[in-house]
Amino acid sequence: MIHMEYYNNVAVAKLDRDVTNAINMALVTELDQILQNVRQASNVHGLVLTGSNEKFFSIGFDIPQLFKLSKDDFSVFYQAFNRLCMNLYT
Repeated sequence: MIHMEYYNNVAVAKLDRDVTNAINMALVTELDQILQNVRQASNVHGLVLTGSNEKFFSIGFDIPQLFKLSKDDFSVFYQAFNRLCMNLYT
């Protein structure tokens, strides 16, 4: 769902989940792992997060998929998404 490219000391993560790059648990998990890898890589000094198509970066949450989740599963997703946002911010 995410393609990585490297240019000198910059990692480029390109969202590639269909045209809309809708955010679901799998995308959050994969992006979080990429952030951890980039953080640990001593030769990477920056990260660019972008979409792989010309239409959207991301349309937002994958509402049809998230709507089907139980309250507990949605809580797990929500916490993982918030951790991801904090990791992106920091």
